[in-house]
Amino acid sequence: MKIAGFLCVALAGITTVVDHATAKEAISEAPLKSCPPLKTIDHDKIQPFPQPPPVTIAEKAAVKFKPRLTIKPHLCDAYPAVTRDGRVSGGLRPTGPTDGQCKGNRHGSQVYGRADWYNDKYAILYAWYIPKEEIPDNDGTEDKYNHRHGWQTCAVWLNNPAIKNPTIEAVSVSVSSVFVSKGPPARSNLDGTAVKVRYFRTISPNHMYANYELELTDVVGGFQDLIMWQQLTDEARCALNLKDWGNEVKMPINDENFKTSLKEAFPSNLLAIQLIAGFLCVALAGITTVVDHATAKEAISEAPLKSCPPLKTIDHDKIQPFPQPPPVTIAEKAAVKFKPRLTIKPHLCDAYPAVTRDGRVSGGLRPTGPTDGQCKGNRHGSQVYGRADWYNDKYAILYAWYIPKEEIPDNDGTEDKYNHRHGWQTCAVWLNNPAIKNPTIEAVSVSVSSVFVSKGPPARSNLDGTAVKVRYFRTISPNHMYANYELELTDVVGGFQDLIMWQQLTDEARCALNLKDWGNEVKMPINDENFKTSLKEAFPSK
Repeated sequence: MKIAGFLCVALAGITTVVDHATAKEAISEAPLKSCPPLKTIDHDKIQPFPQPPPVTIAEKAAVKFKPRLTIKPHLCDAYPAVTRDGRVSGGLRPTGPTDGQCKGNRHGSQVYGRADWYNDKYAILYAWYIPKEEIPDNDGTEDKYNHRHGWQTCAVWLNNPAIKNPTIEAVSVSVSSVFVSKGPPARSNLDGTAVKVRYFRTISPNHMYANYELELTDVVGGFQDLIMWQQLTDEARCALNLKDWGNEVKMPINDENFKTSLKEAFPSNLLAIQLIAGFLCVALAGITTVVDHATAKEAISEAPLKSCPPLKTIDHDKIQPFPQPPPVTIAEKAAVKFKPRLTIKPHLCDAYPAVTRDGRVSGGLRPTGPTDGQCKGNRHGSQVYGRADWYNDKYAILYAWYIPKEEIPDNDGTEDKYNHRHGWQTCAVWLNNPAIKNPTIEAVSVSVSSVFVSKGPPARSNLDGTAVKVRYFRTISPNHMYANYELELTDVVGGFQDLIMWQQLTDEARCALNLKDWGNEVKMPINDENFKTSLKEAFPSK
């Protein structure tokens, strides 16, 4: 494997060549080792992504503030730009009628979204794809003013999406290659919480040049199905990252351009307000340390919470598990396909959910009484948590189970290194590549106390189809002074738990799992603080 590693070339990341861990910050949970070659499809044959039900605060805010788009006559409608399997629109040659072959897709339209904090304000960028932009009577030449592809962008700036009633503080719209900002918008430019925007074109009298732009309007336009960047399939994100749209046209929210778009769309009036407020804050409060949202964003991918709320607990047996969502991305499909079967040795607690949708964490159980007391099965169901990434040129899916107590028999309730109110057990399944038709399990690593033990590939007897069979058990010293809580491969076919991947959790749940101190050296293995360390420790030496 090491020899093969020297022959591999690092993949392209946000703007330069970066490692998988860094690329992961830009493309949340993207499992593709490399993007497949680009393929095109006729612009009017692309099925849009259906708008998913919003789950996270980011998604709910994006749907709530989704603009209404009006298109001026004689211009192309907005179309989907990419298919689920990563084929991009071929666009249209800029000739003939300026709205020729592009007045409405029979499959439906699309708007693409991506959100983040910038300069202490929260921006939702909405982007529409246009299959051609042309000056009338153009002969088909593709140049600075006649495009086979076009992108138009509207940025809605909020004070905070996590509060009950967020406020629109400004709106920025694309005007040719720049942004023009206005804010807050007038009531006439709003339909409820939806900004009303119009797509139009200005042409010079001699028809030598043109601008394609958006503006605020009083006209109530239509909605398009919204798909957020992190909701796209890996193949679609790959394609939107790689595609060259030609003639200075850029996809505004892909990994290369998103941060630049935020910077260019940021309204100058908001910066002035912030500077004044900043001087007042420093003078009055003596603030010495400021952490910007962009930095916090690196820790919690796509998390829109300005700050995590105070931790709250809930009884361990009252937590409803997250239902296992239908897998969409390659990462999710692989995680479901290779989800382990878990057997639990008698007299030990079952695996339970650890956190609620609104971010309340399990209070666990005091380690006393019967070692399986009050923890043999949750009436609401169980849970396994997953997170995946590349490490040393291999793809790892980490599965983590929460145990509400781990104790030595006859313990008096003392919580220490061997008697825990909370426990986490982890299994890492190492694949060659999840994007190929039949990925291969190259190794399995299981948690043994505070370390990992690896074996691979697993024997047939340790597999049920593609599911690794693992067992949770405990070893105790003869004098009952210490114990190990661990997993091992087994021949016994255990049960499945509902799988929820890290990026599928609500923002509140991720916040809670990031903040919770589980005590006595127990760590949540796949949260933002520990995930990379878990990958490193679980990596098989052979």
